[in-house]
Amino acid sequence: MYDAPTDLSDTLVVGISHSGQTAEIAQTLRWAHRHGTRTLTISVSSTGTLSSSAELALATDAVTHCDLPPSQGYPGQVLALAVLASALSASG
Repeated sequence: MYDAPTDLSDTLVVGISHSGQTAEIAQTLRWAHRHGTRTLTISVSSTGTLSSSAELALATDAVTHCDLPPSQGYPGQVLALAVLASALSASG
């Protein structure tokens, strides 16, 4: 059963990471793509590991400084999810 072919062609996998560098999420996006799914990432940067692991990258372009908490990019990521949900619901 674990080796059974997986067809995810009618699926969208969304990877979300503040840094855009989370290795486990990038690995999951690559696995999903190999199994036929569409892949999208949401992070603060369009140049991170996740962006190169997905077909489409939404970058919030939040300022990333060492002295700011990761939560400073959170509102942009939630907004990106809301826009995505709205677009998907409108498409049918």
